[in-house]
Amino acid sequence: MKIDISVVLFCFSADHILTKCLNSYLVQNYPVSRFEIIIVPISNRSESRKVIDSYFYSGHINIKIIHNIKNNIFNHVINIASGKIIFFTCDFVYADKSLLEHIYNAFTKTLPVTDFVVGKTLPVFEIKPKQLFSEQSKLLFGIQEKSSGLHILNKNDIAFFLNIAFRKNLVFNKIYFETTEQNLFLKYRFSEVHLFRKKIESKNKKIYYCPNMIVYYLIQKKDLSIFNIFLLSLKKGMFTALLNKQSTGKSLFHNIDVLLFSFLKVTYRILFILPFKFNKSNIEIIRINFYRMGHALTNLITF
Repeated sequence: MKIDISVVLFCFSADHILTKCLNSYLVQNYPVSRFEIIIVPISNRSESRKVIDSYFYSGHINIKIIHNIKNNIFNHVINIASGKIIFFTCDFVYADKSLLEHIYNAFTKTLPVTDFVVGKTLPVFEIKPKQLFSEQSKLLFGIQEKSSGLHILNKNDIAFFLNIAFRKNLVFNKIYFETTEQNLFLKYRFSEVHLFRKKIESKNKKIYYCPNMIVYYLIQKKDLSIFNIFLLSLKKGMFTALLNKQSTGKSLFHNIDVLLFSFLKVTYRILFILPFKFNKSNIEIIRINFYRMGHALTNLITF
């Protein structure tokens, strides 16, 4: 039977969830004979390699493993993919059981015709967190959903590297990666695919969002801290600025003002407000200002 979807799984070092990730593709509501998994080991950890080899030799699923490819990884993966649809993900997330079914439907059974689709990433907690942590973590993965169906991605929304699908011929014929771009892409691991997105948009292609394409991101106990939430907000602001760099048009002084003002607000609230009023409202104000700092900092660096 022909392969419809090539799942490209970038393995970094998430040994704690790699087995769960691979198992999630064995129980899909989609015929196992109609998709393949191409594993790209970015990390050479022996624990990860043992898990990968056990699935490779089991014969339960179509698996290809990319070995010792240091340059042109994306181009090489795209070339060897058997499916007409390519799905990028990584070992930090595991798939909803209907993920591949919704990917296939998004490209074959919907109008308008789509070339590039972003899915939803939902946080799942290793331990039950306080409500405050749960709400703040979910905000970091948020995309503005205009409806329950397929719709065009808002330009300010961030598309995550761990849940994107596209037509192979779109990249093969129109968009190819330079080696330097690939290195930058992998440097940020599963972060926002700003380079890919810029290439897509430069070809006047629309990026669609499918809320039914769901993967789950496991948040470990050690990640449940206010510091990590603020750090991720800073990072999200930086990547949003990269996405919208050509359209911002903000002056140098404007970005300096935003950076300094946000820094002062963060410092004041952390030192003088948060110790006495540790609540949702203050956490959200600080998180937003970390986001603004990241946005302004990136604009200044790339000005």
